Amino acid sequence: MEEPISGSDGQQDVYGSIVKEPDYSSSQGSYEPNEARDEDMTLFDQVIINTMREHNIKGGSVIIGREGKILYRQGYGQDSAGLSATSTSKFPIGDISKVITAMAVLKLKELGYLELSDEVMGNDQTSILKLEQKKNKEKFDRRKRKAHVISRSVQHLLQHTAGWDAAEENDIIGTRKLKLSRKITNLAKCSNAKELVMRQMMFRPPDFQPGTKQVYCHLNYLFLGLMIEELTGMSYMDFITDMFHCLGVGSLEDVDYTEDLQKEDVYLDGLQNIKFCVLKKHEAPAKFLHGTTKDKRKEDELFLLETAAYCGLVASAEQLFKIFSSVELSLFQRSVLSKDSVTQMLERPECCPDKEWYGLGLKVSDNGESWGHFGRIPEGTHSLAFRDQSGITWTVLFSQVESGSQTLDIELGTMMRHALSVTPRFSSYSSVLFKHVSFLGMEVSFYGMYSSHIDQ
Repeated sequence: MEEPISGSDGQQDVYGSIVKEPDYSSSQGSYEPNEARDEDMTLFDQVIINTMREHNIKGGSVIIGREGKILYRQGYGQDSAGLSATSTSKFPIGDISKVITAMAVLKLKELGYLELSDEVMGNDQTSILKLEQKKNKEKFDRRKRKAHVISRSVQHLLQHTAGWDAAEENDIIGTRKLKLSRKITNLAKCSNAKELVMRQMMFRPPDFQPGTKQVYCHLNYLFLGLMIEELTGMSYMDFITDMFHCLGVGSLEDVDYTEDLQKEDVYLDGLQNIKFCVLKKHEAPAKFLHGTTKDKRKEDELFLLETAAYCGLVASAEQLFKIFSSVELSLFQRSVLSKDSVTQMLERPECCPDKEWYGLGLKVSDNGESWGHFGRIPEGTHSLAFRDQSGITWTVLFSQVESGSQTLDIELGTMMRHALSVTPRFSSYSSVLFKHVSFLGMEVSFYGMYSSHIDQ
């Protein structure tokens, strides 16, 4: 190791950049590594800890491995219960939940339940998700329905090409909120909550023709979760637990919704175990009802209780590593999925000419040699599961920004590449890990650059 640069308060890494010495103190507790330490990984731990301090992250965990074998694991700070976080501590994994949903869909394909071209919603006679028939004698105008309902296939939903655009407010807001349109749904005619959500999105005009472009949208995976339950007769959570039994993963959880609903002043009536969502109605002002004002009444809102299929799973870094590594292992040996299924997950959609693309539940890059998924929820959770073209796989879970801190988007991939590059054990991978990074020679503290926007 070269001598530190004069005037710096840290050590110089292999590229001439400064890695600051960690400050383990914190107003909320200690950032000191909580699991067995490895002298070779000291600089790695410093980078992770400095990043957590920079962004006021309360706790987190990291696992690094290759071909399914764990090479290093560590926990930092505190978990949600105030205990020392470890690689077995459970944190929300955010959008990485979509990887698990995609794997579940492909497992159903292998078992003969569906084909990727099957229609999830559209014509009642052939689609997987069907609207309930009316019980009264009033006939349903099928010609009107056909004019408004767009056919969406399993593949459309998996690849985010189903026609919904979050920018047009046709998506779940945050992690749970969905606005209702009275022009589409008569609330009194919906016999259950799932029917209400299905009617909303099936009759809502698409923002683009399905299959023509990719727009990331939670709704796609919400409906895939409903489809899994419809086809199997099992709950989503039970099905994925059975699917991963061979990996020894144990149970996963759906994030608790109590605090989220309380923030919105929404309270349940004790029947939450049989509910899919809860409705928050906004009553019209008296002046509006009597036609004396042009002010618009607020749209009613749905708050989804079951979010596991698109962003609501809770898991540990160890559980996530086992699940994510099984994707790569399936390319060489039989694991959770077949080789053909994983190959399909990594394929480029026809509508996506970019060098990076979203396959079936995975963001793919480096000509198909790297893949992964990020996760972020507004409460400050940041997560990443990634298999790099170097052959290294990592899972990172950061959770719970300290009270009063601003939540930023942390570039966990850049952080991990830098942390690995300064670590002797992984230095041989540095040229591959940093192939596309241009700021290697800058004499700066890298951890301060792991945000996509930093206060000026």
